[in-house]
Amino acid sequence: MVTMYNIRGGKLEAIKEIGSLPLNSRVYSFGGGMSCDIWAVIDDKNNLVKISENREGAYFSRPYHQATQRTNPLSKKFGIGFYWDDLRPGFRFTDDEVLEAKIKADFFIKEQAQKRSDKADADKKDLAELPARYPHLKPLTESSTDKDAKANLVAHLKFLFPGTKFSVRKAHWGTYNISWTNGAPLNAVGKIGDMFEDYETDETGDYRDPAPSNFNKIFGGFKYVFTNRDYCDKVSALFMKDSHCNQDAQYHNRALREALNKTDIPANFESVSFNLDTIKFEGIN
Repeated sequence: MVTMYNIRGGKLEAIKEIGSLPLNSRVYSFGGGMSCDIWAVIDDKNNLVKISENREGAYFSRPYHQATQRTNPLSKKFGIGFYWDDLRPGFRFTDDEVLEAKIKADFFIKEQAQKRSDKADADKKDLAELPARYPHLKPLTESSTDKDAKANLVAHLKFLFPGTKFSVRKAHWGTYNISWTNGAPLNAVGKIGDMFEDYETDETGDYRDPAPSNFNKIFGGFKYVFTNRDYCDKVSALFMKDSHCNQDAQYHNRALREALNKTDIPANFESVSFNLDTIKFEGIN
């Protein structure tokens, strides 16, 4: 028999068998972001039904679960997991409350199955149509590499912003940096960078998990895509110096930066001014 342990207060504590929890008794689950749900025991094998509202995307999203050897008493709560209620051991849900929870759980399961089926159909159609919607990009194959995905990123930038010269360089595994001077707005290029990210940060904020869109499945993607827009001397001169100790300068620079992020800077201009959140270029060739 294998003995499992928890670490509490810097010490190992053996996990004890919980046996059969009382029928209709209460169990709590704690997930990421301080989320909490309440469950009821529905049989002598410690199967559970969610009493709380069933929510798509919840940390414990399935409406049925099973308490296991790792299910600890609530009085020893420590982190994410399931805990049976030893603080109010006499509490019981009514049979009607448990029956209603089962009905809602079964409906939720059917509803989610239908959503998955509908999404699969929509994804199939979308995947088939994507190459025609982006004729300037090359669909990847099983033998394609990051270089092919990078080529699509570069091609898409050139297609959307033909007047801007971009530098797209690999920083390290799974990460690419897009850099340019003046030209296309930072916000607009950032959206393209987002399109080519096929990972997302999980709800704990600690990990990046694969999450490829249909676009990524056809044209590729990366773990991170960062954007960095530089400015020529004429535009840089619009920023006020020593803004760390000057509130007026801080406001000015913040407003200027927000305006620039939305502004396409022409390739050739003689002068530029910023007033009342408006950037004005003069002498454009």
